[in-house]
Amino acid sequence: MAQFTLSLQSFAQVRAFVTLVTTMPFSVLVSDGHQQVNGTSFIAMVCLDFTRPLTVNCTGSEENCLLLQQKLAEVL
Repeated sequence: MAQFTLSLQSFAQVRAFVTLVTTMPFSVLVSDGHQQVNGTSFIAMVCLDFTRPLTVNCTGSEENCLLLQQKLAEVL
């Protein structure tokens, strides 16, 4: 499992993140340091603490995380 950090500052960014993650062919888990949620669930995502960077965990290879990071850079 590979990971990277990400900061989301608005509900629009959360929605864009969830929309993108739902198209990925691998699982994405997001943690705020206290709880870990499924990255495809908007309801779960808005329960996270956005005052600190989030840790994004991608299942599978490092390439999966790199692909997600590249796609996020285009949308956020």
